[in-house]
Amino acid sequence: MQKMKRDLIIAVPVKSSAMSTAPPMSVPTSTIALTSQTLSYGLKIANLGWKAACQQDPALRKGLNIVEGHVVYHAVAESLGLPYKEI
Repeated sequence: MQKMKRDLIIAVPVKSSAMSTAPPMSVPTSTIALTSQTLSYGLKIANLGWKAACQQDPALRKGLNIVEGHVVYHAVAESLGLPYKEI
């Protein structure tokens, strides 16, 4: 009976130049910064529902583009040549 030869393969991670130039905390720090600015909006939507949250908060309302099939952001309607509906 013939013995089978087994090859040993070792994977060695290679650092790319993109990884070596980025500060080590840039991704987690930016994630924390983004979360700290957006979490309150997400919680408001989760607690009130999107309609009530957008009625109460003008900043959230400005983020709406299309509601129930109607374009509610004037610049979007204008750029697409579609009718605009104010909410």
